[in-house]
Amino acid sequence: MQQALRKQAELFIDIGKALKSIRDERLYLQLGEGGFDTFQQFLNNAEIGLRPSTAYLYIRIYEYYYERLQLTQEEVLAIPINRLMRLLPVLKEKTDSEAKAVIEKISGLTSYDYDVIIGEDKLSVDRPELFRDKETGKWIFQFVPAQVQRIVNKDTGVKIYGE
Repeated sequence: MQQALRKQAELFIDIGKALKSIRDERLYLQLGEGGFDTFQQFLNNAEIGLRPSTAYLYIRIYEYYYERLQLTQEEVLAIPINRLMRLLPVLKEKTDSEAKAVIEKISGLTSYDYDVIIGEDKLSVDRPELFRDKETGKWIFQFVPAQVQRIVNKDTGVKIYGE
């Protein structure tokens, strides 16, 4: 099982690197039959079928941990991918040396120990929550105001909250 999870993490990083190259070098213009006009079109084609948010997550993980922090493959793979994703917004607010110290601290921890460290060091991000009210069936959106830039009504385009 450990080997399979490691391979999954390696593939995640490899996909991020490949997508970054395709985007940055505009290789999508030459891929497929006649190429694609945009990176978005490339992602949406049937052979790739990635949502842009997923593709950009792969790229952000690769860019941050490999390019910005210049971690080795072993250092990155010592941390499960889901933890790398969860930590990304918090680490980006720290200096590179602080981020590397956090990564060293959490490398190889059990899930329980990881959760303890994250709580003690305040390394989690309060994410907005969206759920249905059990009585009315309507959606409820809860958030920390300092972490939300704006909320817009999808039907009308009217800003409900924020800048």
